Amino acid sequence: MGKEAIKQFPNDPTPYFNLANVVGKANRYKESEQYFLKAIQLSGKAPVAKMYANLGMSRLNYYM
Repeated sequence: MGKEAIKQFPNDPTPYFNLANVVGKANRYKESEQYFLKAIQLSGKAPVAKMYANLGMSRLNYYM
């Protein structure tokens, strides 16, 4: 479902952010990181702080 939302709304950061959270909870941290980075990129000059927070947690879990 998440990838379908990305196909329909490729310039919206929300589906990328949501998918990043889902794959992160499945312990796929490296993949999760890529979706967080895309969400941040699409957010323009004011990315949401929770995107950075969740990216940090994903990286922390990946490198532990």
